[in-house]
This record gives sequence, structure tokens and C-alpha cells, in this order.
Amino acid sequence: MVGLSDPASAAPASGSSSSRWATSRSSASGSTIATTATTAYLAAHPVTGLDPAAARLTGLRGLVRGFVIAFGWGAALLGVAAVIVLVLIRTGKEDIPTGAPTHLG
Repeated sequence: MVGLSDPASAAPASGSSSSRWATSRSSASGSTIATTATTAYLAAHPVTGLDPAAARLTGLRGLVRGFVIAFGWGAALLGVAAVIVLVLIRTGKEDIPTGAPTHLG
């Protein structure tokens, strides 16, 4: 395999420790929202007295509902973050340098 034996060609760890921390926290928050929504759905739709196929279907619907709720919250937070970025970052055409590119690394 090309490149795997050369340590210099290995991909660096993605992001800084603070961005990895934020990513792990947002993932944990999404999981918590999905779990809470799934639990609420299953509490509202008891499976006692149902045949096994109907009980399984109710459980699967609860899982889907939980992930839909978590996705909705994530999308809403992403939308709010986008609005905040658009409001706070004001870069005009005159702020962009027109000279030779600068080496950043």
C-alpha cells in the first residue's frame, strides 16, 4: 500500500483539541436528544398487549422519531449559527488582499 509505511505521509489529527472537544460534545448532545425523544415516544406508545411484530414496529418508529427530532434540533442550531456568522462577519471587497498570495504554513 502506497504511503502507509511513510510516517510523513500519514494524515495529521483533524482539528485542534478544542474543536475535537466541541465535536464530541455536540455528538453527545445529539445522542442525548435522540435518546430522550425515543424514550418519550415509547412512553407515549406502550407496547404491552401488542403482538411481537407490532411491538417491534413501534420500537423502530420510536427510533426513527428520536433521530428525526435530533436532526431537527441540529439543523436549527446550525441555522442559528449561520445567521450569527452572517451578522458578525462583515468582509467587503476592499478587505480582500489583491497582492501575491501569502504562504500560511
